[in-house]
Amino acid sequence: MAEVVATSLLRFISDQLASKALSEFGLLTGLDKELNKLQSTLSTIRDVLEDAEARQVKERALRNWLRKLKDLAYEADDVLDDFAGKAAKLKPEMIDVKDKVRSFLSFPKMIGFRRKIAKRIKEINERLDEIAVERCSFVNESEVYGRHEDKEKIVEYLTKGSDDGDDIGVMAIVGLGGLGKTTLAQLVYNDKRVCEHFEMKMWVCVSEDFDIRRVIGSIIESATGKEFGVMNMDALQMALRKELREKRFLLVLDDVWNESHEKWDRLRSLLALGAKGSKVIVTTRSDRVASIMGTVGRHPLLGLSMYDCWLLFESRAFGSAEGAKNPNLIEIGKEIVKKCGGIPLAAKALGSLLRFKRTESEWLAIKDSELWKLSDDENYEVLPALKLSYDHLTPTLKQCFAYCSIFPKDHMIKTDILVQLWSAEGFLQPSEVGISSEEIGFRYVDELLARSLFQKGEDSIGGVEREVKMHDLVHDLAQSVTGNECSIPDSFKKLKHLRYLDLSNTPLESLPPCINTLHNLQTLNLSNSNIKSVPNFIGDLHNLSTLDLSHCVFLPSLPDSIGRLKELRKLDLSFCQIASLPESISALSNLQTLGLASCYFIHELPENTSNMRSLVKLDISRCYQLTCMPKGIGKLSHLRHLPMFIPGGKTKCSLAELGSLKLEGRLQIIDLQEVMKVDEAKDVHLKDKHRIRSLDLSWNTKQALKDDNEDYSAQDLVRIQAAENMLQSLEPSNSLRTLEIKGYAGRAFPPWMIDLRLSNLVNLTLSSCFRCEKLPALGQLPQLEVLNLRALPQIKHLDSDFYGGNNAFLSLKELELNCLEGLEEWFSGRDGVFLPCLTKLRLFDCPNLITLPSDFPTVTHLNMNADDKLLSSLIQNGAFPNLKHMHVENWDDDNPEPEVFAHRVESLTSWSLGTKPKPKDEDSTVMSSFGFGMAHLVGGQGTIEFPIG
Repeated sequence: MAEVVATSLLRFISDQLASKALSEFGLLTGLDKELNKLQSTLSTIRDVLEDAEARQVKERALRNWLRKLKDLAYEADDVLDDFAGKAAKLKPEMIDVKDKVRSFLSFPKMIGFRRKIAKRIKEINERLDEIAVERCSFVNESEVYGRHEDKEKIVEYLTKGSDDGDDIGVMAIVGLGGLGKTTLAQLVYNDKRVCEHFEMKMWVCVSEDFDIRRVIGSIIESATGKEFGVMNMDALQMALRKELREKRFLLVLDDVWNESHEKWDRLRSLLALGAKGSKVIVTTRSDRVASIMGTVGRHPLLGLSMYDCWLLFESRAFGSAEGAKNPNLIEIGKEIVKKCGGIPLAAKALGSLLRFKRTESEWLAIKDSELWKLSDDENYEVLPALKLSYDHLTPTLKQCFAYCSIFPKDHMIKTDILVQLWSAEGFLQPSEVGISSEEIGFRYVDELLARSLFQKGEDSIGGVEREVKMHDLVHDLAQSVTGNECSIPDSFKKLKHLRYLDLSNTPLESLPPCINTLHNLQTLNLSNSNIKSVPNFIGDLHNLSTLDLSHCVFLPSLPDSIGRLKELRKLDLSFCQIASLPESISALSNLQTLGLASCYFIHELPENTSNMRSLVKLDISRCYQLTCMPKGIGKLSHLRHLPMFIPGGKTKCSLAELGSLKLEGRLQIIDLQEVMKVDEAKDVHLKDKHRIRSLDLSWNTKQALKDDNEDYSAQDLVRIQAAENMLQSLEPSNSLRTLEIKGYAGRAFPPWMIDLRLSNLVNLTLSSCFRCEKLPALGQLPQLEVLNLRALPQIKHLDSDFYGGNNAFLSLKELELNCLEGLEEWFSGRDGVFLPCLTKLRLFDCPNLITLPSDFPTVTHLNMNADDKLLSSLIQNGAFPNLKHMHVENWDDDNPEPEVFAHRVESLTSWSLGTKPKPKDEDSTVMSSFGFGMAHLVGGQGTIEFPIG
């Protein structure tokens, strides 16, 4: 399917070419005639474009014509780049015009090409390889229609079928993409009967690359919940044998394309080590794959009935029942559902599309669309429905959606990274004053989610999705609108127009010299490769806007030539071994994102960092060796994300530099003891920074520990007063949601905490505040959900002053009391409502505690010390009637047997022990006798899980 070029796109370009700003530039440079000619040409093309777009679906010639038109647009883009560069020298303040033009000229068709056979991401520290564990929990059974009988048949086979002799039983769910094979497997996987029948369950998303080493590693990860790390094949096989031996397990291999007998036989031989009755579920689009895997059961998945398909469509299209009152829309909707062909994905996509439309004409336009007649080929039965969702996107959203074809199938996309990439491509142009490009990007993510073109990941915070993914068929759609130009080339020499090059996850140690010829290259992705050096010719790629070197763990440095990449918008060096950056990097005046997260060896930033005037995000989180900030960082007027700030140090950078920055998201200020003047803290104006959602204020804990006795010297009193004044001056905005204060040397908390001005606070941690004698009335914070109190030795009572009233902690869900050595009494509220939502309680190292609340009826998760007799007695007396999960630290042979707790709490479903010595084999004998779902022993060598039953 050729790309769709929107009429509005070329209209915008023509309008910009006719703008006063570009006309003025044209006159100044003598290029006005050429610009007028370009405008005239685009105007002529636009006159025939609408008809061409409607006809291109069926006519190959028109598709080719539109492809040529796209190439012409890129030629124009290059011309405008050169022109704007020269114009900028004459009138720099007008560069924004050029940026807006080029953002529309960069149409999806040539945004990038991706590999035809993409390797799964293997060794990444951000959970991208843990899809197996994550995907199995995505399904909500109440949102699934028409699959009950399918589920029951498979569950019956798994739990009541034969043990298949000495061989492992394999059940294949076979069907067209978009029918819901994975959803059905998820329903089965999470069924209570299945959970009780198998000792171990594992989920692995295989996708198109059946790499035996990766599959084995993913099985181990799913079984243990831990990354398998870098292992050779022998070590992997040994680890898998250890996990599976003599255990009845269920393994789901999702989205299998492998047609190699050899690969499957190799894996099957390892799986045969499990106990009799072990089963494998395979989801695949191919009958051939099912045959190769030697399935003893095959479940062909058919389309939904008209009734069930309508229920699914109706739930998406109408939401609440108010729209369903229009009988005409219902009749039109049923006609649309007929054309979905029973494909759940199509029904969901069209229902989501029509959720925003309430006129009959809009619904009829969807019903009568010619795109339904696109093709009888099975691979395109779903695409017409999805294509309609794409066609109803704005031109910019089309660009953003199509860009996502660069990611491999089944890839969990980090939304913050995606928004940065969109921004680097120039797709995010704020249309409202005061709205940042990042906010626009997250709005686009939300809209693509609402239209079912994205699916939610598990990871979200504050209502913001941090991960999204694309269904395979939606990914096919994204590829179809970008054309057939996404493949791995054998040679780069003939690809002079190449704009996106992905060499990530390859063993590549150096860049081939021929890449130097790719002068149109805009994105170069080398992440997770074995690259050991970046060649000097990198500076010759003048159009490069995105360079991703993240997770290149063998890369020690960058060449000075990096400073010649004047168009570079995004540079990601996260998780690299780089110790310092070349000073030339300060010349990247267009750079918007500099990623240095987890660069553990970097000790300072370039002296002239303040010259990077376009910088929006400087990610230095977890740069533990960084000791100071570059002077003048406050001059970066566009900077919005600076997760860490270190005052003082070698550069003597003032804390006041933060005052002029309009920061967002998270801010961690460390080494506050280095700030000599309280006025510096006042000049930060934290109270006015309403977009900061998370704030960490940290003093050196060694300093806080000095002279922590009752007899303070004059110097101690000065230090205490300075800390109290400092914290008072760092009052944050009322919009703050997360606050952590660590190493605070004061004896009292400031008025802004005592007066409870942080009414929107959700998460609060007070740690290593060794001199603090009294806590504010935290129980009256209306939104507080998580409270962690750690290493507060002077706190003796948690009482009415702590609660602040009869009704206290009305929203609190998690509470941790850790190392409160002086705590003697924790009273419950006498009247009113007390901790009505508390589900997780962690109570450690409070040796002098003699009084506790009498019951915790809502707590389901409890962490405690083994020698906590007070808490143990409460457990035995039924104070935790709904406890489901319990973790006991510092357990050894001197402590009571775990069943003392276990048999007193009928609701308990799992427990774990944290031990001092390395666990012994005989421990498993003790624990395997309990009648709960799962127990595991945590020791010096990690976590060992024991199935119970």
